Amino acid sequence: RVPLENLYLQLSAMNIGSHAEFFSRTPDPPERNAVLCAKAALEDLGALDATAGDGLTALGRHLAALPCHPRLGKMLILGCLLGVPGPVMSICAAMTGRSPMMTTQDTGKRTAWQAERGKLLKALGQNSDHCAW
Repeated sequence: RVPLENLYLQLSAMNIGSHAEFFSRTPDPPERNAVLCAKAALEDLGALDATAGDGLTALGRHLAALPCHPRLGKMLILGCLLGVPGPVMSICAAMTGRSPMMTTQDTGKRTAWQAERGKLLKALGQNSDHCAW
C-alpha cells in the first residue's frame, strides 16, 4: 500500500476535486479517519493551502514531485536549502528502509533486541536511535 499522504498530494497536484470521493471509489477504500489523518499530517507539514487553486503550498508542490514520504521529502528539501544535503540524504536513506534488527520472524529475538535497545536509550538519556549513535 502507498501512504495516504503521498496519494493525497498527488490528487491535489492533479486538481482532483473531492479527495474523499476519489478514495471511496478505489477497490479497497481507506477508512475516512485515515484520509483525515493524512490531510492533518500534510497540514502540519505546511503542504496544504486551502486558498490556492490546487490546494497546495509551494512546499506541497515540491513534495508532490518527490517519490518519497512527504516527511522525508521535507527533510530533503530543508537539508538542501540549509546546505547540508549529504547528511540529510543519509538520514533519509536510513529511515526509508526497515531495520534489519526488526525484520526477523522470531519474536523472541525481536523482543530481546527491543529490550536491549530500550536499556541503551535509557542509559544514554535519549529517546531516538539517531541521537544515540
